[in-house]
Amino acid sequence: MKIMAIREDWSKSVCFFMATLCLFLIPFSLLRIAFWIFFDDPAAPLPAPLLLQSLYIGLKFDLRLSLLILLPLLVVMFIKSINLFSPHWRRLLTGYFTLAVFLLSLLYMFDFGNFAYLRTRLNAESVRLLQDTAISFSMMWETYPIFRLVLLLCLITGFFYYMIHRLILLITSNTNAPQPLLCERGGVEMAKWKKVAVALVPVFLVIFGIYGKLSYYPLRWSDAFFSTNAFASSLALNPALYLFDTYRAGGARYNKAIVQEHYGEIAQYLGVPEAN
Repeated sequence: MKIMAIREDWSKSVCFFMATLCLFLIPFSLLRIAFWIFFDDPAAPLPAPLLLQSLYIGLKFDLRLSLLILLPLLVVMFIKSINLFSPHWRRLLTGYFTLAVFLLSLLYMFDFGNFAYLRTRLNAESVRLLQDTAISFSMMWETYPIFRLVLLLCLITGFFYYMIHRLILLITSNTNAPQPLLCERGGVEMAKWKKVAVALVPVFLVIFGIYGKLSYYPLRWSDAFFSTNAFASSLALNPALYLFDTYRAGGARYNKAIVQEHYGEIAQYLGVPEAN
């Protein structure tokens, strides 16, 4: 198997990568705008500077998530012996991206519902509340329109399946398309070192997009908390990345023994009239 070689259909592969990136990034951005429209307080709307800053940081998080989803595709693009647009790989890629959309759509639904109920984005502590399945399911059944949400989930997944399937057919149908990325002017084939340079450009762009910042430290979830305005921070977060980060951090857990040990001090500090 030839690894890190320039494939003959490199231009098609890059076009497919960029088009699929847009298929993820644009819906993520639209969902962020929808989050702002649904949950912004009309009595105290988010000021324009904070709104723009939140959307900007959120766009970088959305780009990171989109690129992480596309990393397997980028790796396969550099394996020359794999025909990326063969029937087998077309089915595999379509299935992979459709599954990703299904899981992410489900996560976004939980995130919107969690924020509507608790005014906080979905995190590790929120998921731990689902450990009691019976109580959690009963609460969701009484609070949310489950049937309509399931129907919406199926429609979103089916629509994306259709879009990614049509995209692959559109790119593969033009079998006689030139390879401009690998040719000089006049159709002369590029030198090998130029081909390698052209091939590495997407790699560096993906690395930069995932890193997210021109600084020593990469983009972190704490960058979303740039303001004392809680809604501005919530708007800047990406629910999938934030959920992963809070799981990785472990989250704070309730320890009854420690609470009892320091209860007197806390009650005195808070001015509890009848400490017990």
